[in-house]
Amino acid sequence: MAKSKTLDSNSPRTGFETHAGLSDTRALTVRGPGWQSWQYNKALLGMAGLVAALLLLGAPCAGLAKPARGGLDGPIGTLHRGDYLCEEAGDALGEAGVHQPAEDFSILHDSVYRTNAGRGSYLLTGKLIIMTSGPKNGERFRRLSDGFLRQLGPDGAETTLRCIRRVLNNQR
Repeated sequence: MAKSKTLDSNSPRTGFETHAGLSDTRALTVRGPGWQSWQYNKALLGMAGLVAALLLLGAPCAGLAKPARGGLDGPIGTLHRGDYLCEEAGDALGEAGVHQPAEDFSILHDSVYRTNAGRGSYLLTGKLIIMTSGPKNGERFRRLSDGFLRQLGPDGAETTLRCIRRVLNNQR
């Protein structure tokens, strides 16, 4: 049987007693710390597996964790300044579009528009435009391109009214 070495009370401690082999019969692990036990390691592996499973299974549910946007369609923006001429779709025998002057409006600056009846403001989020005040209050449009808008009905479906930004080649 191996003999245990002990320190004299008079000998100085250097901090390397266990490394120097002062105890030949005793194991280096002790009963107290949990991180050295197999039960702790088993529990740790179980928790790691649980976290991995939650991450994998939770991925399809990631949409549930998003904040509610209240029907907003994307980042907030503004329309290009200028006059928007509105028209109903025409037919093959006549004009391509029938101008509706009462629906025309102009974008002045920021989120401000003007009609013949007065001024108002709008909110553009992604492709959705909501007129929030003024004569067109409550009207909604979908932006199909930078200068082409389609009016939305109360049910959210596109109507036949379209508004096109006036540029040099489409002057009326």
